[in-house]
Amino acid sequence: EPLELEQVPISANVLLFVFQCLSQVWSCVFRSFFVSLHVVR
Repeated sequence: EPLELEQVPISANVLLFVFQCLSQVWSCVFRSFFVSLHVVR
């Protein structure tokens, strides 16, 4: 049973989901970092 062929679209969806999560997390980290720099000044 070729499980890998069946899991290709699932892994693609997972990659897209992880990419969106990382994008949101990165924007949050960037905002908090920018705010902390602004507060230090």
